[in-house]
Amino acid sequence: SKDLWIVSDRADDDITLKSADFFEKNDIAISNLTTKRAENLFWLGRYLQRGIVSARMIRLNIKHKIGINRLENTDASKIAQDTFDKALTHLTMTYPGFLEKQSWSKEINSILKNSSKVGSLPFTFSMLSGVSMNIKNQLTSEATKIFGRLEREWQGYVSKKNVTLTEHIEMLDKYLIYTMAYKELLKESIFKEQGLVFYEIGSSIEVAMLLISKMRSMLVFRYEKGVLNEVLKFMMDSYEAYNVYKIYYKSNLDLEFVVDFLVFEKNYPKSLFSIISNLVSLVESLIDDKEIKKDFDGSMEYISKLEDNLNSTDAKKLLVYDEEMFMMNEFDKFLEDATSLLIEFSNEFTKNFFSHYYE
Repeated sequence: SKDLWIVSDRADDDITLKSADFFEKNDIAISNLTTKRAENLFWLGRYLQRGIVSARMIRLNIKHKIGINRLENTDASKIAQDTFDKALTHLTMTYPGFLEKQSWSKEINSILKNSSKVGSLPFTFSMLSGVSMNIKNQLTSEATKIFGRLEREWQGYVSKKNVTLTEHIEMLDKYLIYTMAYKELLKESIFKEQGLVFYEIGSSIEVAMLLISKMRSMLVFRYEKGVLNEVLKFMMDSYEAYNVYKIYYKSNLDLEFVVDFLVFEKNYPKSLFSIISNLVSLVESLIDDKEIKKDFDGSMEYISKLEDNLNSTDAKKLLVYDEEMFMMNEFDKFLEDATSLLIEFSNEFTKNFFSHYYE
């Protein structure tokens, strides 16, 4: 065969499939993000962190209980275990939980396997699955596969009867590995302009509130030395901060050092101070857009106030015991105020950004 050429009586037009119109980029400015998608990302950050923190706390609680049963059956360990049980109830808000005397095994099983119990790990995972499904089209295939595998493992675990404490721990280990991998893949999947900032704001709020909950449940009371050592170790392990603390302070656990490290240490990215400073920066970057700023008037005051509170005090000022109450009232009040400010901010943020009026 031969090539066939058709001669035209005019100059050729330049034609390409890569025309500007064909490949025009979408306008992905944050102000163009739908409020429903933004809300899903916000709650994705919150539920993901809630599940991770709860799973760590439950796992440590079970490990300590196993230690008491096998090795450490001392009065100090029993008192510490009672503290950890109540802290777990406050963290998950599965009331009345361990605040009332009941079977330890029955309550742990309920927190781990009762999906109808608000605050339980399966309830939180169900909420996480819902928001993950709503943003599935934004995720990488690896993120989708990781989460799908976790769902299959989790359903098999929840449906299994007569689970041992060791099997609980094994599943919690898997849960944490999968969710931590999923969390990192999320950051690679979503542009800031596609709403990553909403995910990070939700995540920061949740981490801060859960850290405060643990400190209020465990660090504001007066303990004997043996109990205090166990409580401080548990607190640091539950926040994955023990090894970092040892490197930083090069000393044994000390209440003042622990509080200073978890609350006020500016160089520790997981301290309350660092979380709130980052949250302020995230919100400020979000409301740089004039279309967004006009709907957000006044909401910054709550986290700005919390940032001011953190700047105006220190651990030494807060850690003063009330001999009658056997607790540190100033520290407890400081943490209570911090929780209230975060709740007010979250409510105001939700009201302004997720109203769905125009969609």
